[in-house]
Amino acid sequence: MKFATALLTSLLAVSATATCPDVATADDKFELDAYMGKWYEVAKNAGFARIFERNGFCITAEYSENDDGTIKVDNGQLVGGPDGKENHAIATGKQMDPDSPAKLGVSFFLPSQDFSYQDYWIVDLVGSAADSYQVAVVYSCETKLGFIDNSNMWILSRTPELPNGLTIEDMYDRARALNIDVEGLKMIENDITGCFGATEMGSPDSVFDGEYSDPNHPGCARSVSVAGDGVTAAVSGEDGDEGSPDCANAIAWGPLEASVNGNSIKIDFSPKGGPSDLTASYDLDNDGILFSDGNLWSKIEENTLSGSDEGLKCWHHGFENGGLVWLPTGESCSTATDCVNTCDCDATCSATSPQ
Repeated sequence: MKFATALLTSLLAVSATATCPDVATADDKFELDAYMGKWYEVAKNAGFARIFERNGFCITAEYSENDDGTIKVDNGQLVGGPDGKENHAIATGKQMDPDSPAKLGVSFFLPSQDFSYQDYWIVDLVGSAADSYQVAVVYSCETKLGFIDNSNMWILSRTPELPNGLTIEDMYDRARALNIDVEGLKMIENDITGCFGATEMGSPDSVFDGEYSDPNHPGCARSVSVAGDGVTAAVSGEDGDEGSPDCANAIAWGPLEASVNGNSIKIDFSPKGGPSDLTASYDLDNDGILFSDGNLWSKIEENTLSGSDEGLKCWHHGFENGGLVWLPTGESCSTATDCVNTCDCDATCSATSPQ
């Protein structure tokens, strides 16, 4: 009897203290529409990883709106390594409390029943809703019978790595300030080596990297270079005489400062007399950068042919023909003069690939 009494007293003591921490959500900053889209998992707690992400690599979460107003949650990972089989876990999410918009719930079964939803609270956000945010801290903690049943935390980023100026410890400090037991969660930082085009930790490829053509300035160069952090970028180009079809008397400009956030890029055109925060998005269907006025910078893909010919878009360097110029393998041109000296337009320049 004494043992039973002591055990009951002990359990009641634990029950009284083992409660989830009082963690505020980021309601003042959170906008659901801005949160939608693709996120990259930067870190997660060991308990969650052991059960739900065992042997998972290159982990992402993508959120979109279902027809009924709920949220489609698509959790993706590659199993076994960056070259492994793609695996997706689809769930349903929704806002659980109209007075606390950042308190979401996620259900993997019976989404029509509220009891099936697990807490998914956005407790901290870096960046603004106008920019679809940059980093999110997501927390979940639930108790049953007075015991902490499940406690998880995730650090998500719009880019494969945290943006410049932020470290994983910075994000852990922000979580600690919210009363989250980071040490107790035993957080694990994801290694993205081989993921998302990364050749090593810290150098992911960006869809924005490359050369472009601008229909408003025919023949004038446009170039975007994204740094290894996947965020910092520079935009360069040239403008020719107004109305010129071949960028005559071209004057170079840039590099202009820019920043990439997921599928959008913000460019500071103020050195050219334009806005300091012009935002554009990457249009995957048309393979180019789409601006709000409808102008599309079309990406110039490097054209490598098997056989004896190599395709070069010499018009990018001001060649007045405006089409593709085909040169023998081993020869190249970097200026309009080189192109003219190398190609006899009547004989060897064509707007289509040679057969």
